[in-house]
Amino acid sequence: MFSKFFNLKKHIKGNDNLINIAKTSNLKIKIKIKGNNNKIVISKLGDCWKNSLLNINITANNSSITIDEGFMLRQNLILNIVQVHMQFGAINNSHIQIGASSSVVSGEFSIQNSNVSISVGKECMLSRNVLLYASDGHPIYDLDTNKIINKTKGISIGNNCWIAQNTTILKNVKIFDNCIIGANSTVTKSCHDNNSILAGNPARIVKTNIRWQRGSKEFTDNI
Repeated sequence: MFSKFFNLKKHIKGNDNLINIAKTSNLKIKIKIKGNNNKIVISKLGDCWKNSLLNINITANNSSITIDEGFMLRQNLILNIVQVHMQFGAINNSHIQIGASSSVVSGEFSIQNSNVSISVGKECMLSRNVLLYASDGHPIYDLDTNKIINKTKGISIGNNCWIAQNTTILKNVKIFDNCIIGANSTVTKSCHDNNSILAGNPARIVKTNIRWQRGSKEFTDNI
């Protein structure tokens, strides 16, 4: 379902691809699909900045991108379910989901493997230049067993998480609810504790038993 109220450019090649986008006035959307039985669902958005750009690329089958109600975009976001090395074969059954009332300044979410998901929970806040990279570009094998040792299941970000600028989150990472990722961090391992702050490269827990909120008069008055 398309609406004349948003700026949409699309290039679709394949069969049985579904696109359902609620109308919005400010956001620019570019969609490129190559494959079959893929789905894009974008619910009614929140306050997106004028001329912000959502760029969606799917080269896959049976895959989906879902953005829940109230999502806010400030500058630009790239969502990729694409295998850049075509000799590896087509991607199947991979998914990206962004929860209700979450926001992004700028960044990229990228999947290059089958059966992989990236999920961002409700009311999360992602700053600028945030990369969620749920794949490796090439397989790595154990010399003794000849088995692949860098398989990916994806990335999961809980509800109400704050991810600061220039952060990279890599494959197989799970972040629980109410966590903060410090600026310029690279997250390579899961954090199984709610209400924690992670920082560094590689990131580690630097503080626990915290909570945060988007804005506070008390905090402003204290500066």
